[in-house]
Amino acid sequence: MNELSGTIPGELLLHKRLRQLWLNGNRLVRAIPAPLEAVRLEVLDLSQNYMNGSIPDDVKNLFKLTSLDLSMNLLGGELPTGLFQMSLNHLLLGHNAISGQLPEQMNLYRLQEQMNLYRLQELNLTHNNLYGKFPKSITEPKRLRTLDLSENQLSGGIENVVHLRSMSVLRLCSNNFSGKVPCEFVNRFFHENCFDISNLCSEDPKNGLPGSQEYLKCQSKHDESEKHFVIMVVVIVGCGVVVFAILFYLVRRWLLKRHKIIDSRRGQIWPSSPSVSEEDEWKMITFQRLKFNKTEILSILTDENLIGYGGSGKVYRVFVNEGSIAVAIKSIVNPRKSDHGLEKEFLTEIKTLGTIWHNNIVKLLCYLSSKEVKLLVYQYVENKSLHQWLHGRTGKYHLLVTVQVCLHIESEQKDRFYSFGVVLLELTTGREAVTYGDHMNLAERAHLHYRDTNAIIDAVDDEIKETIYMDQIITVFR
Repeated sequence: MNELSGTIPGELLLHKRLRQLWLNGNRLVRAIPAPLEAVRLEVLDLSQNYMNGSIPDDVKNLFKLTSLDLSMNLLGGELPTGLFQMSLNHLLLGHNAISGQLPEQMNLYRLQEQMNLYRLQELNLTHNNLYGKFPKSITEPKRLRTLDLSENQLSGGIENVVHLRSMSVLRLCSNNFSGKVPCEFVNRFFHENCFDISNLCSEDPKNGLPGSQEYLKCQSKHDESEKHFVIMVVVIVGCGVVVFAILFYLVRRWLLKRHKIIDSRRGQIWPSSPSVSEEDEWKMITFQRLKFNKTEILSILTDENLIGYGGSGKVYRVFVNEGSIAVAIKSIVNPRKSDHGLEKEFLTEIKTLGTIWHNNIVKLLCYLSSKEVKLLVYQYVENKSLHQWLHGRTGKYHLLVTVQVCLHIESEQKDRFYSFGVVLLELTTGREAVTYGDHMNLAERAHLHYRDTNAIIDAVDDEIKETIYMDQIITVFR
């Protein structure tokens, strides 16, 4: 070593007969001169100076070079790609400010006349600013003995670096490598090493370790397979629990819906007596002065008072006003907006029966309605209803005897006997006043045919179609 200062003369590296150049340990400054045309140069050592700038890309022109030492300078910039196409044995670039990434694809084998790193024995890149993944191809040369990548920001799997057992010096500490290798493997194959604790594990954390350092236990293949098995079991059990929960929810929802449908048809209208707030939702319309109120009605609709089923709900017989009055209550449960038949039946009975007053017609006393249930409260008839007499299989001949009397009454009270006329139509035709699903009621259908005698005869109930009574029947029909 001398104490040379200043810059390297450019002519020096143009000398084509120059074979070795040792300028290490001086005070040389500034950048490496270019161009580089010393084609026979084999050794270039410029280490331990104050040189800056970047490594010239035409360093690849020094194709005879076997050893390049530029360590302990102030060099920056990125590594030239041509540097990894040379036939170098030693490449020392540590303790500089070189940045960037290492080339991902390095030409390590001779292709025709191209130089390569196949002979590389020593690579030192310590204390720089290199980052990114470390290419596995750098450690593929089988002659590599020393690799120092410490004090950088390199990343990737550490297994890509330690796979060669031929190396004796391996320094990887102070980087961002991931993964773990057994510390016994490191101590056995690398006489000088530098690893981060996070990248090491041990088969025996208590014995055979340097100093008092503690390492995580290495996972063997059996441990890994056991871990994978446990994860698989947890995932399967978790999926099973989720599927069971979904099925339980769906089955429970189906059962509740089915139970609700059964309750709406055969059970109580509600599971318990309605609260005060629920009673407020009910509307009550009366057709005469009553001695009971809606609270009394709503509190006694139980299965004990159930006496039958109608076309759209249940029928109850209850006693109100301290048991002195018997009424029949017909319920229409859950009349939906889309069920036009039920709604039409309800409205028809309200409009018709609410205005009828006749000894042979059951009286509609009032009706109650809520969002889900409608209740029709009738006078209770002990000896069957007119509907049963009209549409049962007996009693029609007896009723025909009273037809002439009815005709005389009709002439005196025409304004109150439209509804009674409907009853007469039911009597002569055997049809009900309103049929579910029919767009016309009985009165509207009779009005279309009342002038046609043949049509009237066709419409008469077969049970009373006797020739001797036909004139009276046609008179009643009209």
